[in-house]
Amino acid sequence: MEMSGGGAQRPAMSTVWQAFNLFPWLTVLENTVFGLKLAGVPIAERDARARRALAAVDLSGFEHRFPRQLSGGMRQRVGLARALVMEPEVLLLDEPFGSLDAQTRLVLQEQLARLVETSHTTAILVTHSIEEALLLSDHIIVMTARPGRVAAQIEVTLPRPRTLATTHDPTYGKLFDQIYSLLRDEVMRAMIIDSVGARG
Repeated sequence: MEMSGGGAQRPAMSTVWQAFNLFPWLTVLENTVFGLKLAGVPIAERDARARRALAAVDLSGFEHRFPRQLSGGMRQRVGLARALVMEPEVLLLDEPFGSLDAQTRLVLQEQLARLVETSHTTAILVTHSIEEALLLSDHIIVMTARPGRVAAQIEVTLPRPRTLATTHDPTYGKLFDQIYSLLRDEVMRAMIIDSVGARG
């Protein structure tokens, strides 16, 4: 598969990290086009694509700001735009909202769900939040603690679009309880192992 215009290969994966990982000496627009520039996409095309990506995350008008001039939520949206502008086959999200306040986190969860749906990109989300997993995922894999293995695979059939109102759906409650039960058992098991190791 090739990106239009530049002839560069579409990347297999782009990543959004918990840390913002923006270049502080580059503007919002320069941060967003960085990957496209490395991929050899022509200037006009990469500028247009970056501006569309920033508009998709509601950052139009902030193209010439520097990261230090943005809030935490805005910086994470730049990171999301920078990943999505590459049109990856897979978007990997590693606790992308873990460092944000609860209100900002909810808004960005809804925004991310909308962006992933409209871009038709496969997204893999790593999270410790049951709520986040249920609001964003179609398929959840619950992992055990040391050694890591698959404890359960759960299909999420909640209708889309999902918002905070989804948390009042009876199916949401059942799935939440199921996942919490699995995780609680794992946490208790890990605590016992840790306490035995500390005594030994």
